[in-house]
Amino acid sequence: MLIKKIKEEVNRIREELGMEKVDVSIVKVEERGDTLIIYTKTRTDKSIIIGPGGWVVGKLREKLGYNLIKVEDYSDKILFLERVKEIKKSYDDKVIKYLANYFLENKIYKNIRVYSTITCQYDLYIANLLNEVFDLTAILLNPPILPSRKYKKAKEFLEDRDINYIDNKKIEVNFKEFCGFLPNKLDVDGYIFTSCLKESYLKYKDRVFINFLKLFPLKFDRLNYLEFCPICIQNLNNNFKFLIKNIVDSVYWGVREPTDAAEEIVKLSRVRK
Repeated sequence: MLIKKIKEEVNRIREELGMEKVDVSIVKVEERGDTLIIYTKTRTDKSIIIGPGGWVVGKLREKLGYNLIKVEDYSDKILFLERVKEIKKSYDDKVIKYLANYFLENKIYKNIRVYSTITCQYDLYIANLLNEVFDLTAILLNPPILPSRKYKKAKEFLEDRDINYIDNKKIEVNFKEFCGFLPNKLDVDGYIFTSCLKESYLKYKDRVFINFLKLFPLKFDRLNYLEFCPICIQNLNNNFKFLIKNIVDSVYWGVREPTDAAEEIVKLSRVRK
């Protein structure tokens, strides 16, 4: 019934926007809390549902009442699940295996405490997903790592979704830091998911740091994207090659669309000048 409703609404929205009706193929849908994931048969079907500039999927989200609608090519999901199986075999770590089980079998582990830093890029989306699986505490860092505008956006995002967080965690930094500086400065023990990590996985003292997207490359939209950490931007001349490589790699991982990556590279190039 939901698939039929989605198809009807997509064509109704397309008519409102002056576009012709189409027969779009949807393989399946998944509801995860306030998020709806639509899996299409082809990339063309995906493009139809998203629409020019995201207008169709934006209006669809409003009409269906979800906080977020993701549209994915079903073949991408199959490839992702194959990767998850390989990750589960490759890592002898309970939290990584539990996370793999969530994607493969929809299992949750609310008795397991994990942390997630909120610093840049897709950290809010990662925290939201981890909160579905574990007993999560997000870590909001102090300025200049998380400036006031980002801080306000992050706090509203977490509170709207009842995600626990540590407020204004103090980290001493300077503007000559390189990407990946957090593991040497954070004094929280346990499992910590962070984008501020060059490796996929790092054990350090009584802490295990995990770079979520390097292991589990999911695509998110840019509605709650936090841009790059201002510390790294201030030291852009030294971080530039690393950031560009990170963006290009994220396309290969499946995290970013090529057009989004190109826009990000252009933006960083302008800032560098």
